[in-house]
Amino acid sequence: MSQSAQNMNRTANVALITGSRRGIGLGIAIELSKAGFDIVLNGTSARKDSQDAIEAVKTHGVDCRYVRADISKRTARATLISQVKQHFGKLNILVNNAGVAPEKREDILVATEESFDRLMRINLKGPYFLTRDIAGWMIAQKKISRKRNFALSILYPSMPIRPLPHAASIVSAKRVWL
Repeated sequence: MSQSAQNMNRTANVALITGSRRGIGLGIAIELSKAGFDIVLNGTSARKDSQDAIEAVKTHGVDCRYVRADISKRTARATLISQVKQHFGKLNILVNNAGVAPEKREDILVATEESFDRLMRINLKGPYFLTRDIAGWMIAQKKISRKRNFALSILYPSMPIRPLPHAASIVSAKRVWL
């Protein structure tokens, strides 16, 4: 049996959580690991900076990998998917949690296009195309395994409900996505 076929026969479901080295993403990863999911952590930090997160997930008896990849970049998204396929052979859940705020929180009247473009690449473009590429893979997995347990989950931390002039570009990105 090929490595790919062996990986497809894994009993544990597999979840990929972007932006999961700390905070909400790590919390989601830990909760999914408690439910028995093998976990792929993702972020832009070096692996050595993610060791605590990996250990926190592994304490629940699951397999956990950290893949360093900037999802705003096409080649990094391809590498991320390739590494998940290579190690786990399947993916059941994608949680798009990675996101950034503007580097400088400024009033919209002085916000720069560069800041806006960075925000859109990371908060909108990256998750959109990662979801597209993984959805194609999930459809292919369904054809192979005939299981119907695949899901795509899109998560962004909620924004405050009060007006913040310096947060206009964040709110815009989230409104476009939703």
